[in-house]
Amino acid sequence: MAIFNTVYGGEYHLPWTYQKVEYIQSSWTQYFSVLNSFKTSYKTVIDFQMVTTWWDYIPLWMIKADASDKYWINAYSWYFKVISWRSWANTKSEDKNRHTFIIDKSTATVDWTNYSINYVDATFDFWIWVFAYHSNGDTLWQFLSSNKLYKLDIYDENWVQIFNGVPCYRKSDSVIWMYDVINKVFYTNQWSWTFTKWPDVN
Repeated sequence: MAIFNTVYGGEYHLPWTYQKVEYIQSSWTQYFSVLNSFKTSYKTVIDFQMVTTWWDYIPLWMIKADASDKYWINAYSWYFKVISWRSWANTKSEDKNRHTFIIDKSTATVDWTNYSINYVDATFDFWIWVFAYHSNGDTLWQFLSSNKLYKLDIYDENWVQIFNGVPCYRKSDSVIWMYDVINKVFYTNQWSWTFTKWPDVN
């Protein structure tokens, strides 16, 4: 009989062959992409912590090839900047503390403080990148971050959760993943080296 680890309220489960961890950590050479279509009307909830903030580092990113339409969180020029369409809005001052960001249409909520952001209802017919900048149609990845990711959740416009990302590793060989327990998809590092895994979580 299969054994499962309960994840966030018991609605979804992590397969017993994988072990949930507190977070996974990147070090400028790791990133991954999730989904293959994304709408600005979706709600994104990301729980992360920057290890380095002194340059231009990306926890979460999406942009069209012509750089006109964007959706991102960026630790840059003294602030965490959030975009849900074209122009960015400064939120709180960038730092190395753990934060929860919620992007919900025209509002970015940072640790329960709300900020107004530019919003237009639009659809991106490609991936959303985690830990890196990538322009759709380009092969260049830039502004990769050193970043701890505790959780990533995405909800559609009807408040139905469509992505439930859990940091974990495969028990058999310790390969580190982000596992979407809704769609049962494993997201591994798409560049060099490997993520760092942190303490096991029951």
